[in-house]
Amino acid sequence: MAMNTVWRDYQVPSDIIAPGALSTAKSVSLTETKDLRKKDPCHVMQKIRQGGGLSIGAYMSDRPVAEILHQAASQALEIAGNAKSPGRAELNLTLKIQSLDFNVMVGFAQGMLKGVIQAQAVFTDPSSGKVVWEGICEGAGRTGTGDLVKSAFTSALTDFIQNLSACPGFK
Repeated sequence: MAMNTVWRDYQVPSDIIAPGALSTAKSVSLTETKDLRKKDPCHVMQKIRQGGGLSIGAYMSDRPVAEILHQAASQALEIAGNAKSPGRAELNLTLKIQSLDFNVMVGFAQGMLKGVIQAQAVFTDPSSGKVVWEGICEGAGRTGTGDLVKSAFTSALTDFIQNLSACPGFK
């Protein structure tokens, strides 16, 4: 199976969330990010298929997808001023990646690639361990230029972080 590394040394965009965007929210410790997809290895972004047949390769990241999402969420919490170390936060947050899909959208004059990230966000009270809020958070992005998989993923990741920051778990 051919492998195509999508990127190396991916850096989360510094403008992924506005400073102070969560200023009214509780402090959060991002404790864990798990990848629950049935992909092996966990670096797989998307399998490459011809006409829906067997996989002929895969688009890969240079590190686990869960690590990239964890870094993005951690950085967003730090920028927003809500990140706290474990034991000092009002809430603990665990992210569980459910899916990461890329779909080709064909138009009249141009094709585009749409990326969608879905992860379950689980907020727990660190003192009691009880779940305060949980739900699915999604991010979607699309592109028609440049490195399509990287651009679509970056766009979807930014949308995911912005949607995560607006979820009821922070309130």
